[in-house]
Amino acid sequence: MENIIENLYDNILIATSDTDEIENKFKEILGNTICVGSGGSKVVATFLASVLEKKNKGIFMCFEPSSLPKNLSNYENIVACSYSGSNYGVKYALSTKLKSYLFSKRKTKVDKETLIHYEMPDEESFISLGATIIPMAIILKYYLGDDFSYYIEDIFKKIDKEINFSISSSINVFTSSASTSAMTFLESSLIESGLGVPIINYKYDYCHGRSTINKEHNNSAILFSNGTDLDRKLSEIMEMTMKELLIVSSPYDDDIVSDFYFTIQSLYIIERLAKESGVDLKHINYDRIAVKGLYHFKGSM
Repeated sequence: MENIIENLYDNILIATSDTDEIENKFKEILGNTICVGSGGSKVVATFLASVLEKKNKGIFMCFEPSSLPKNLSNYENIVACSYSGSNYGVKYALSTKLKSYLFSKRKTKVDKETLIHYEMPDEESFISLGATIIPMAIILKYYLGDDFSYYIEDIFKKIDKEINFSISSSINVFTSSASTSAMTFLESSLIESGLGVPIINYKYDYCHGRSTINKEHNNSAILFSNGTDLDRKLSEIMEMTMKELLIVSSPYDDDIVSDFYFTIQSLYIIERLAKESGVDLKHINYDRIAVKGLYHFKGSM
């Protein structure tokens, strides 16, 4: 697992060295579009929807396969994001009558969709780490263009790899539209690794009753901060009320770049918590009865 994280920067540079074909296919995705993914791939789908909305213009929404709208008449395209490209959720998503795309490490098509294939080293892990970050980096390169090299180097320079944070009874994660992908990554990774159960809070909701979740002042919190007035006020209050508060501040004005930065920083939070808890992220002690009964599920959703 250490190699996945230690080699992440180099693997990103390799994976993004020749992406012209991928970027040309991204440019084709015009009109209202659904992006689909599960687990770590939902993080990729969330980030892709944000980038395509800004870059290609239009309405881009992210859903899990089981949450696809019943009425798809308002959409023109569907993009399934999946490292393996072989799970049932992908096949289910690509079975619609919309123009279909598959963004995946997979080299062969599932059906008649347009395959957007990327290369990256194989990752053997119970949870997706590099398998989430590397396709996000490819998407970020599409968004930034010639500025990508500068930003990816700068992001890794600014990341705190020795971040200090401990788990308490509950982990509150405070998020906004500028950290949606990072929040999804952190939530998925905490739950799938068994490290903790996060409570996801959209920042302004905490002003309207959600503060009751910490009335005993015994919870931990992670605040993704973009330096807004609300961020500053939440920081001030939570410094006094949270048992432990980690403020992850973005040094970037661009929300897309910030979201990627927050996601990379979340990776190091997960690594720190795993080491502290003695959890091997490659070999998670999961619920074997549930996995046996559900992992290969096929049917209506």
